[in-house]
Amino acid sequence: MKQHADRAQQSFSSESGPALHNALPALEALHRAWSTRATRPKYAEFSDALSIGAAKINQYYEKTSVSDVYTMAMRT
Repeated sequence: MKQHADRAQQSFSSESGPALHNALPALEALHRAWSTRATRPKYAEFSDALSIGAAKINQYYEKTSVSDVYTMAMRT
């Protein structure tokens, strides 16, 4: 599960230029990974934490709908 968070974090940074355009896809992928694992018996012990984490990711994702920053970053 850590690899999903690591990949998402890497998407937010870049040595060669702006990386904000990667933010939504990274959040979507991390949310999908944690949400699906929260329902699997294999991860039952971590289900609550995964669900809470996915809810927090969703909170940040929803903030993009009230800010023009993401839209402006996509145009650059």
